[in-house]
Amino acid sequence: MNKFSLLCFLFLPILVKAADLDCLSGAVIKNKPIGYFNTEGKGTGVHWDFLKAIGTEADICINNELLPFARVWQGLESGSYDLAVGFSSPARDDKVIKVALIRELKTVVVGTKGLNIRDYEDLIGLKIGKTRSTKLNRHFDQDSRLNIVELNDYKQAVTMLMAGRIDALAGSYKAIRYQTEKAGFPKYLIRSGFHLLGVKQQWLHMSKTSEFKEYIPQLKKAVNKLKKSGTLATLVSKHYLTQ
Repeated sequence: MNKFSLLCFLFLPILVKAADLDCLSGAVIKNKPIGYFNTEGKGTGVHWDFLKAIGTEADICINNELLPFARVWQGLESGSYDLAVGFSSPARDDKVIKVALIRELKTVVVGTKGLNIRDYEDLIGLKIGKTRSTKLNRHFDQDSRLNIVELNDYKQAVTMLMAGRIDALAGSYKAIRYQTEKAGFPKYLIRSGFHLLGVKQQWLHMSKTSEFKEYIPQLKKAVNKLKKSGTLATLVSKHYLTQ
């Protein structure tokens, strides 16, 4: 090994680390199709691609990492990560900065096979699954009459729903629809019907302790431009089976 090669070998990790200091860190929920590794072992998913597209449009480097749901928000609140895409929540609104509105999503409750849920009162007495720490609707979240079971992700939740291990599943309409179709139950929500809990806003969030707050105007402008051009909608279509 010549001297030049030796110097490159010794200092390349330092140079790479220095370059990373100029990049924002993005925390992505590890839950297909939100964030996952593809067959080549590379990170992808709706939120992963959202952050990459926003970074490209804003001309800002964003390095993503896949994490469990709870760690995403813990990391954002502690400052271990700079950015994340997720639902706004009164419980975390004072802990993070809402940079830009990404999209709005329906939240619903759907019953297991043969159980049609039409009204809110139909939920009383049911065993209702939802993904861990997810806030769906103020009344629903705080209703002590409901028997709610927290689950790891939508794939597990749909598996339990179809097996009759839970009576109903509450969550994002789009995520439940994706997982039911992946499980071999096309148009399950349309055929079974569901109760609409409401609409949740999904935002680009930044940690309050981030050192990159000066980029907020650029990030906000990038999100708005990507929404207007239809790019964000195209990224959603890329990962979901149907729309």
